[in-house]
Amino acid sequence: MKSLFACLLCISILPCWGQETPEQTLLKMEDQRLQAIITKDTATILKIYDDRYQGVLASGQTVDKPKLVEFHLSGSPHITISMEDVKAAVYGSIAITSGKQLNKAKSGHVIGQSKFIRVWQKSGDRWTVIRSQGTIVVQD
Repeated sequence: MKSLFACLLCISILPCWGQETPEQTLLKMEDQRLQAIITKDTATILKIYDDRYQGVLASGQTVDKPKLVEFHLSGSPHITISMEDVKAAVYGSIAITSGKQLNKAKSGHVIGQSKFIRVWQKSGDRWTVIRSQGTIVVQD
């Protein structure tokens, strides 16, 4: 009887293994977003941002989806972009990601950094960014 119970318990747990949490999904989407910006993958950028997207760049400029896509595609090939300390929190069909973006010269010297927060909304099984805010980090 004990072995039957143990076997049934294992079978009931198996479907849970391998399933990622919504937070893990969002962290992967942040990575996809960054890679799309680096490779200038317009289709992926358009898919990640909601059509009603509104945001504020670290410069203070307000942008909608078309202006943001234009901004992402205009980046210099002499600058590398990376993110660190990225976190995700989910509140039902709304989620927030936050972290730090580093802009570096090809030499590796940090030429700019900003903190970001993005608000995501889930519709069906798809997450899209609906709002974002960037803030320049002043170096000492």
